[in-house]
Amino acid sequence: MCVLAEMVQAAINENAHVALDQKEYQKRYDELATRYDGVKAEHDKVAGQIATLISTKTAAQQFIGTLRGLPQKVTAFNPETWGKLLDHATVYADGSIRFTFRNGIEI
Repeated sequence: MCVLAEMVQAAINENAHVALDQKEYQKRYDELATRYDGVKAEHDKVAGQIATLISTKTAAQQFIGTLRGLPQKVTAFNPETWGKLLDHATVYADGSIRFTFRNGIEI
């Protein structure tokens, strides 16, 4: 992106200081701008994927930490632990319930 931005700026500077055929200049500028837009879109996509992965990793680490803090055998319901492990529950019209845990597992 930086190289393409520099190339666009160089084309603009050249056009400002040297008499150029404006059709050729516009064609070159449009090509550079299109390439820049494509690279930027790809960059933004990858940056979004990285942010999602980091968020998922953090959530998984928190989930594992909560699990490690539990006793080996859970003998009683604990609302605080339940709240730390469960992301959400979905209740269906037929009365069935799907629990989705913070690590993505559904039961």
